[in-house]
Amino acid sequence: MPKAFAPKVLFLSAKGAISAFAAWTASTVLTRLKFPSLQKVPSSLDEVAHDRVQVWTGYPWPGASENGAWLVSGLAQYPGGFESAINAFWNTTDAPGRHCFTWLSDLRACGGDQARQTARYLVASWIEQHGNQKTKSVWTLDYVGRRLTTLILLYDFHGSSAHDAYQALVGGMITRHADFLLKTLPTTRKSQDTLEASAALILAALSMEDKKQWRDIGEAHFTRNLSAQILSDGGHISRAPQKLADVLRLCLDLKRFYQEANQKPVETLQKTIELMGEALQFFRYMDKKLALFHSSQEHSATILDLISHQIGGRLKTPKSLPTTKFERLTQGRTTVLMDIGTPPQWPYDTRASAAPLAFEMTYGKERMIVNCGAHPFSPEWQEALRGTAAHTTLDIDNRNACEIKEDGHIGRKPSTIKSERTEKKTSLLVEAQHDGYVPLNGLAHTRRLYLCERGQDLRGEDILSAGVAPEKHHDYALRFHLHPRVKVSLVKDETEALLRLPSGTGWRFQQEGGALSLQDSIYFGEGTSPVKTQQIVMTGQTLSAVTLLKWAFQREGL
Repeated sequence: MPKAFAPKVLFLSAKGAISAFAAWTASTVLTRLKFPSLQKVPSSLDEVAHDRVQVWTGYPWPGASENGAWLVSGLAQYPGGFESAINAFWNTTDAPGRHCFTWLSDLRACGGDQARQTARYLVASWIEQHGNQKTKSVWTLDYVGRRLTTLILLYDFHGSSAHDAYQALVGGMITRHADFLLKTLPTTRKSQDTLEASAALILAALSMEDKKQWRDIGEAHFTRNLSAQILSDGGHISRAPQKLADVLRLCLDLKRFYQEANQKPVETLQKTIELMGEALQFFRYMDKKLALFHSSQEHSATILDLISHQIGGRLKTPKSLPTTKFERLTQGRTTVLMDIGTPPQWPYDTRASAAPLAFEMTYGKERMIVNCGAHPFSPEWQEALRGTAAHTTLDIDNRNACEIKEDGHIGRKPSTIKSERTEKKTSLLVEAQHDGYVPLNGLAHTRRLYLCERGQDLRGEDILSAGVAPEKHHDYALRFHLHPRVKVSLVKDETEALLRLPSGTGWRFQQEGGALSLQDSIYFGEGTSPVKTQQIVMTGQTLSAVTLLKWAFQREGL
């Protein structure tokens, strides 16, 4: 780790403190590294120089201390390497994490006065470079809402012990962000971004004195968006487990702020939090992380545990999410999650997957059958990972079951998905059918999943059916993506496959109806780099009006 450096004293303000900052930099290593000067500060800061921010304590969410240490040393990490946190940090406008200030939690996790002073420098330098709102790409509803939220939630770390001038600078920044939201929210359609932005406006109102207008407008938009986005079973309208976790975390922050301010929260907030808590439990496996549906990654088990702890009480794990359209099959140590819904409606579909009837399977704390996951920000990776072939389901003619348009929204998609769940003492059965391919080739896809009592036998049927025999044959590929830690080999003249989990537990895959092969795959369960893995693939052609594929995963050595 490079030797750390950071200012010992950082006096930043709209006017007088600039000279103190300039004098300090002249005698330090920062001059040689060409910190941007802060000689020009937006004149609008003078008008809010006396605004002060209320200090809130007890920020519960952990950051990445290693990333914070690199920032203190003057380096910013990005996929593939490092760059200067001094000269180039704010030059990139397509880095959401930077411009939403997510690095503040990393510096807080790093700890110490140097980390705190680094945070103040980066906040002040952002204000100098982008605070005038001329860089439109970082002054959008989503960026402003997230940046404002982070700035306020972590103010205890970066601002509470700072010089008056820095506090005034941040107060002015909060005011300008709130003014932006006041103007933008009323003219913006309901979306994922408007929920976060309206919550940010409420946080700003609770953090500063005499901001009733901010609070009233923020609460009105927040209430409308929350009721529109959180479904009756607690799931998020995007159908994404990770988005659900993010919104629940935001609601918990808001609840905490109301409590510390001794203010009554918006109606239904607590009830909605409890609903979301149970839905989030539905998407967690025994490794305490999330299922990979609709552009979600596994997420941090620590943060997910903190979310559950803050909700309080004993959260139940539902068997089904009937409105969000997912089924959970649990027998013994085996858990299967299956997507039985259509992609979400516009505008909540920009990260939705084209993978109806996809499923994942875990045994104990070990992931076995997976979907490929998601990339946090790369458009190219995001598009590929949303495709049908990146999921454990069936694709026809190498085409997506839903159309992913150039603007990221979903075009053609299943008009409906029929599903039925049957429970017996010794087994669970889920059956579902989608018609996403019917407009292309007239074929409907039906999937049946059967899990035995002890969870040691998962059997499946995938059926392609048409009213009449198709005029031409269609190629199909039934894919089972494996977690990178699962070892696999073909046996019995490549008609079966043996799987071995990290614990040594063995499973045998058997099938009828297709040619069996192993193919390369990738896994984006976390981070920004793909992990190599493999997939079991059954391939063939539709030769009649009905094509039946049977398969099973059965535990070895029983």
